[in-house]
Amino acid sequence: MAYNADPTTAALLEKLEWNPMSVKDYVLSDGLLFHQGHILVVTDPDIQHEILLQCHDTLAAGHFGIQKTFKLMSQTYEWPKLRSFVKEYVSTCDTCLWNKTS
Repeated sequence: MAYNADPTTAALLEKLEWNPMSVKDYVLSDGLLFHQGHILVVTDPDIQHEILLQCHDTLAAGHFGIQKTFKLMSQTYEWPKLRSFVKEYVSTCDTCLWNKTS
């Protein structure tokens, strides 16, 4: 589990496993760690990139801009510097850049 490899989430997991009510606003459910209803994503660029691909690059996602992609992602996921991660990716997306110029 990726949560165990991340020092921050590993400490949260340990507290939650000891006493589920010990950490305010955090819940462990079905192997996912939630913070205030959002899935907490570990600091792993591969995992974060895969989530971003699903929220930006798929046909259903539609290659929306920075604001819409961030809004879509932040409704479900949370990680440090999520907004800057989205901004960097979307601003360098070849498909978005190509469509802007055509």
